[in-house]
Amino acid sequence: MTSKTLTFQNMVKHRQNSDAVLTITGNNLDQIGTVTSGSSITAKYGRVQSRQIDSTQSYVDFSPDYSSVTLTEPPLPGEKGFQNIIIEKQDTTAGYTTSVEYLYANSFRFMEDLGLTEPLMFPNTGAKEDFVYFTAPNFVDTKNYDAYFLKTLDGSDQFSEDNKAEYVALELGELPEDEDRLIVKVPDDPDFELRSYYVVLTNTVNDEIIAEQVILNSEGNPDQFTVIGSGFQPTIESIFPQKVQIQDQMFKYQAVIF
Repeated sequence: MTSKTLTFQNMVKHRQNSDAVLTITGNNLDQIGTVTSGSSITAKYGRVQSRQIDSTQSYVDFSPDYSSVTLTEPPLPGEKGFQNIIIEKQDTTAGYTTSVEYLYANSFRFMEDLGLTEPLMFPNTGAKEDFVYFTAPNFVDTKNYDAYFLKTLDGSDQFSEDNKAEYVALELGELPEDEDRLIVKVPDDPDFELRSYYVVLTNTVNDEIIAEQVILNSEGNPDQFTVIGSGFQPTIESIFPQKVQIQDQMFKYQAVIF
């Protein structure tokens, strides 16, 4: 583009809510918005519609050394979901206009809160393909719910088919005061590790994730689901009148039925 090429570097697939802050690092960011000798360089984000990234926008702030640019509460340019970042150079020195674009596809996404009221998860430990239940009073059948098991919540662990739970059913209560229930199965991909995960419920529209909500524990902190090997699960060995004998990998015990 010039002798000093403008580039963006940290194109991690950020999940971006409308009230959040997105910081992008790069090289020679001072070239954005410049017009010299019949050529201009611009940057923007969006898809079909776009918003400019330059110092004239109130939501844009460049660092003093122009090594990063911060977007504070950036406006939504159109639909929610993934957004591209585009650098464009236009040149008119030859008597006609030439345009060169550099596309950073799916650089970050705009999300909204899923809006569930205090959703709960049960159980919080299980093996691959085990059932997991989420309850809340306001699930609706007009949304496409999914559950993802993520190692981190900072955007570095992406939504993928590997960490996506298998959808089983959505059961809505008959009465307004009844609890609704979303049922899924723990992911069973061979690369899905045995460890603890944060769980995020999402809504998808036209194959784009547009809303999310992290499952929280009773203290208001992100809850975790621990995936264990199937050999660690207790099994019922036999049932006697008023007693159930249970065997797991560590010990055998009896439970009295009342």
